[in-house]
This record gives sequence, structure tokens and C-alpha cells, in this order.
Amino acid sequence: MNFRMRGRFLFIGIAVGLVFAILVLGLYHLTVLSSAEVSANLSTSAVREVTTAGKRGSILDINGTPLAYDDAAYNVQFLKDASKVLSSDKAHYTQILIRTVEIIEENGFEVIDTFDIVRTENGAFDFSFSDSSLSVRQTKIKNWLINMAIPESLTDPEQIYYELRTRYRIPEEMPYEEARKLLSIWQEVQLISSWSYLPVNIAYDVDFETVAQLEARSDVLEGIQISESTKRVYPQGEIAAHLIGYTGRISDAEQLEALEEKGYTAESLIGKTGIEYSMEEYLTAETADKRGKKEIRVNTNGVVLETLSESLPKNGNNVILNIDLELENVLMEALRNNVERVRQEQESEYAQRQSDPAASEKLKEQLGNRAPDFCNSGAAIVVDIDTLDVMAMGSYPSFDLNEFVGGISQEKLTEWTEDEATPLFDKTIQSRSTPGSIFKPLTAIAGLMEGVITLEETIDDEGPYTKYITDGSEAPDCWIRDYRAHKAQDVIKAIKNSCNYYFYVVADRLKIETLCLWADKFGVTSKTGIELPYETTGIVGNQTVLYNGEKKVTEQVTSMPRLVYSAIKNKLASYGRERNVEYTNDQLSRAAEKIVALAGMGNQQHGEQIRRILSNELEIPESYSNNKGWDNELNAILLELIWDGTDTVTTGIGTNITQLTPIAIVRYLATILNGGKLMVPHLVNRVVSADGEIICEVEPELLDDLAIKQEYIDAVKEGMKEVTLTTDGGGTAAKVFRDFEYLGQFGGKSGTAPVSNLDLEDNGWFIAFAPFDEPEIAIVVFLPHGASGSNAGYAVRDILQYYFDKKAQADEGEEKFYTEGSLLP
Repeated sequence: MNFRMRGRFLFIGIAVGLVFAILVLGLYHLTVLSSAEVSANLSTSAVREVTTAGKRGSILDINGTPLAYDDAAYNVQFLKDASKVLSSDKAHYTQILIRTVEIIEENGFEVIDTFDIVRTENGAFDFSFSDSSLSVRQTKIKNWLINMAIPESLTDPEQIYYELRTRYRIPEEMPYEEARKLLSIWQEVQLISSWSYLPVNIAYDVDFETVAQLEARSDVLEGIQISESTKRVYPQGEIAAHLIGYTGRISDAEQLEALEEKGYTAESLIGKTGIEYSMEEYLTAETADKRGKKEIRVNTNGVVLETLSESLPKNGNNVILNIDLELENVLMEALRNNVERVRQEQESEYAQRQSDPAASEKLKEQLGNRAPDFCNSGAAIVVDIDTLDVMAMGSYPSFDLNEFVGGISQEKLTEWTEDEATPLFDKTIQSRSTPGSIFKPLTAIAGLMEGVITLEETIDDEGPYTKYITDGSEAPDCWIRDYRAHKAQDVIKAIKNSCNYYFYVVADRLKIETLCLWADKFGVTSKTGIELPYETTGIVGNQTVLYNGEKKVTEQVTSMPRLVYSAIKNKLASYGRERNVEYTNDQLSRAAEKIVALAGMGNQQHGEQIRRILSNELEIPESYSNNKGWDNELNAILLELIWDGTDTVTTGIGTNITQLTPIAIVRYLATILNGGKLMVPHLVNRVVSADGEIICEVEPELLDDLAIKQEYIDAVKEGMKEVTLTTDGGGTAAKVFRDFEYLGQFGGKSGTAPVSNLDLEDNGWFIAFAPFDEPEIAIVVFLPHGASGSNAGYAVRDILQYYFDKKAQADEGEEKFYTEGSLLP
């Protein structure tokens, strides 16, 4: 009994001893070996810096109403453990990604689609790099192959595609469309493998339900995490879309390299168009001075060991515009209604003409086999006359900026780019068209300032202006059939009646050099400097614009030299066929180029030189070409490039090859009305930091003072007022403003510019100012294929209605028409 008891105690003692020994060994491991491992990790670790960006600055209207701002968003990220490099690890992660993609898409969101190998419509595989330069494309492919660790033996895109599917253990039965989503994620992981401690974004701006589902499965979705980020929001949708602009990823490698020096990353968003683009340096929170910084310690596998320090990012600055959102909405609605109204009238008129046999036959002659181009778009701008602040501007049709947030779909982009109304094209600054009669006030001021006309002088309309017609061709005349109705026109009546003949005389007396000088002074042939990218420059016709002898045919300002060159070349080929001689393309091209170059000499007759060129280049004897009259035929074609007096007088009424932009036209009108002060139109009012500090204020910017006499300004104003009146026979736009309650309190001028031999396709312009006594605002409306200038007056009427209503409220003490809101610093 005692023996058994001693045996039991001995067994218990041994067991306790073993347990104690295990505990001692464990303690030794924790205190000694673990310390050694930690020391080893620290000795082989490295300190890395991770930066974070704050919110991009907001864009606001003059009253503080948001036009663009950053809002909170959730992005789904994937962080692969860099120590897991086995094929089985990749298979494990691929299964996780498959399930993650399913959850994201089940909730209605999309994962990234960046894989740089695509399958074309015919089923072939190719690299997605589509650079125009072959060398650049090849360089990008080479760099991509290196970064993706593709064996040198593989160069075929299809082989590489299947190699990567095998590498990342993507199931064989998975279709291409699904596989490329996974390959996009794996590609992003591989491309930043040198920074393996950084996650990659695999889906942007998912909702909270998606976040909750992913978080609930975090135990099985290894490497999947949620980051709180920002997304751009455009609360006004289509309103002011062209001037606000949108953001996007940095797509150009050279641009990325330059921006990385400033602190940007490949994930950064930058402004692509509009104010988002032009004010990038103020709006961005991506620069090094604004980015937050976090110092972390990582081991050799890129695993984060600890955070050493952290500083918070700073938000971008806010940009306040001169735009009044309420007026902007009125402008866009007025423009839309105007376009729809005009198109309906055009379609009705066209149907009536088709129903009439004679008119229908004429339509066939005018159109051939093509359909007519009717009004489907337009542009409008309102500026402050004294400061040139842009109060409202819009291009119709517009587009929803929010479609670009996170990347626009190819379907939507194709829809917009193929739309005949070109919604992505900003017609306020990028469209350039013949202005027609809205150019006449400029001609009038030039004539008065140069002294070639006086306020008292009257000119009779004598019908066709035949002064420079010597070959029996049609002379330019007035728009009115009975030209006797335009007798005794002074400058006021000439503007009211839009008398072409009057302005032919003025332009003829000025000569083209002086007229162009005044066009330059009014800034219509230079960029205005408005804070928007891609502005087009206007042109006013003269010999250099028509044909510049110092430039090649392909380098000319207009398409006319190319058309003349083509016509001459075709004519030379026909001469060869008549002589049973087949000339080479080089022979024809060389001869045509030399004949076209004669236009730069300025003379009207070049028969002798043409005969010599035909002889030297095409071996056509000079006597032969003279007897055939070929020298005269070619000279007649060449005359299209030689400026003459008729070109000058038609330039005076805003036709010929003159083409101007809406923004330049509204500036020239404001310059007349403010006494001749040529200024830069400004969209931006000021820039304010996130803390409310004013970074900069945009002051009125004077470029030149033309010192226009007040009596000349008054005459132009009076003429423009009478354009809109219904009394004394009515002005050219009287029908548009009939029964308008503010009649007589503003001025306007219409302009019709032919674009084909069908009047229904003419372009329409209308300019206006208000109020009459002390003008505050200038307006321009442009309707491509608007049929007539007066048709563009309907949008002007709606804008003026709003303007005068607001002024009436201001007079009653209710509010001001255009003031900076109290919501902003």
C-alpha cells in the first residue's frame, strides 16, 4: 500500500517536472529566441514612407453653390502577402479574388479593367497600347514585359495571355471577360511589386452594403481590405459641364513622370478639361506640400512591422467662379428651347417645300443625295461689360460630368463622340464660324474712328456693288430685294436695317489692312485668355489668311488653298489625257504647287508664268497652252487665292473667310460698350484655402484702351436698339421681341452666315446688351445651322427677361442681380 502510494507520488512528480521543463523551454523561446527573431527582423527591416492625399478643392459659383466637390467613398483593395510566392499561394489568392469580384458585381459595381492585353473583335490578341508612334508603342510594350516578368522567349500577346492565366492559376473554364478582371488585378500587383507593402485598388466607390459583406467575410477573404477615399461629385450634372470640366487618371507616361516629381502618384486624379484642368495647381491635394506622410517599418518581404510616425494631409484650395448658377440655368434652358424651336420650324418649312413640285426640285439641286443639316446645337455667353467677368456660359447639348467619375464607360463615350450634335465639344470657345452682320458694329466703329465716315453722312444703297467686278461675275449686294428702301443710310439706320451696301462702302474706304488692324484691336483674331483650355483663335480675311506665300499649301490657315491646289492638279491631269500623255503624280503635284505659289505675288494675271510652268514641268509648249486657253483656265482657278476689292467689302459685313468664336465676339461687343477697354474675360473670381484664407483674387485685366468716342458708342447703341423695335417699319429682329415687356431698354444685332446654297442651313448669331442707358451685360448666342440670325434672338429674349426681372426685384430692395454670396469668405 505504501509502495503503491510512493509510486503514484513519483509519477506525479515526474509529470510535474516535465510540465515545468516545457514551460521553462517556452519561456526561453519567448524571451531569448523571439527576441533574437525580432532583432533579426529589425536588423533586416527598412523604413518606408507612405503618402496620403486629402480632398481635392471644390469649385463653387459666385454665391457659394457647389459645382464640384469631393465626397467620401469606399474603395476595395487587395494586399498580397509578399512572402507567399508559391504557385499554390497564387491559386489561393485567385480564389479569394474570384469571390471578391462576385460580391462587388452582385451589388452593381465594377472592378478595374486595366489589363494591357486585349482580344479584338476577330478574336485575335494584341497589346492595348495605341500610340501613334510605333517606337513609343514598342517601348511601352518592352517595359510592360519587363515589369510583368515575362520570359524573353514570349512576345506573342496570345501566348503571354495564357502564360499569365497559368501563372496565376486562373481556372481554365473561366471565359476571357472574367479572366481579364483577375488579370487586371494581378497586373496591378505585379507592377508595384517593388512596393509590396502598398495595396492595389480593385474597385472604386462601392456602397456600404458591399463594404459590410466584404468585412463579414474578412476571415476567408485574406488580403481584401477597405480604404476610405474620396470621389468627385458634380451636383449640377449637365449644367456648366464644359466650363467646370472633369478629372481622370494620368494616362501619359511622360506627364506622370513630371507630376511624380511634384508628389503625384499613378493613382492621382488630375483635371482633364475646363476649370478642373486650368486650375489644377490650386485644386489639387496631390502635391508633396499637401500630402500626408506615414513612416512604416517593413521586413524583407514587405510586411509592415510598425508605424513610426504620421502626419495628416491637407485639402486642396477652393475655386470660386464668377458664374451665377441661377443665371446659368436660365441660359441653358433658353438655349435648349431656342434650338428645339428653330429645328421644329426648319422641319416644318422643309416639309412644305418638299410638297411643292418646284420647290422640291430646287431642294434636290441644292442638297443632292444628302440630308439637310438643321439646328441641333448652340452656345451662349453673358459677361459683365465693365469687368469682363463671365456670369454665365453654356454649350448645348451638354453632358453629365458624373459619367466621368471613376472612368467613363466605352459605351457612353462612343455615344457622345458619335452624336452629330457633338455634346463634348465646347462651342463657346472652340467653335469658329462666319459671323455675318454682327461684325457690322466693329466695321462702323473702325470707319468712324478712322474718319472715313461721319455720324452725319448718309449713303444710298445702289444695289450690287460692282466696283471690282470686271469679268461678269455676280457682284455682292444687300439682303433686301428692293434696295431703294435703304436710301440715305447713316450709321444708325445702317445698323438698324443691316444694310450691306453701307458697310461695303465703309470697308472699301478703310481698305483691308485698316479693317484687319481694328479687328486685331478688338481682340477677335487672338485668344481671349479665358481660364479654359483648347480655345480656338478667330480669323479675319485678308491676303495672308487667304493664301500666305511663305507657307506650304498644307500649312495654310483655311482649306481654300488645298481646294485650289486639288482643282488645279485635276485640271492638269485632264490636259494630259487630252494630249494622250500620262503624267506621274509627282509631276502633277510639282506643277500644281508652283502654280498655286503664284498667288503669293498678289497680281491678278499670271498667264505668262503659268505657260512657263506648264512647259518646264509638263512639257506643254507655251504656244499650245496659250492657244488652248489653258493659262486662262488655270488663272481663273488661281484667282480664288488672290485677294481683291470685292473680298475686302464682303469682309466688312462679316462674311468671306472671316471666322470668329462666340467668346471673342462677346468680348468685342463689351469693348465697344465700355468705351474701348479690351479686357481678358475671367471665369475665376478668387481662390480660397480649405481654412478660408484668400489665396488670390482675380482682378479685371486691361489689355488695351481704344479710347472710343462716346458719340460713336451712342450711335452704335441706338442702331442696335432700333434693330429690336417694332416702330417705324421695325428693325431686322423686331418679330422676335414683339410684345416684349422690356422693349426699348436694350439693344441687339442679328447675323446670318450662309454655309451652303440652302438658306435653311445658314448659321445664326445674335448679340445684345442691357440696359440701354448704362449697359451692364453683353450677350452672344450662336446657333449652327440656325437658319437666320434673328432665330438666335429667342434665347437672348429669355435671358433678358430674367435679367430685367431680377433688376426690378433689386430696385424694390429684395435682392441684387449679381453679387457675391455671403456663404464665402
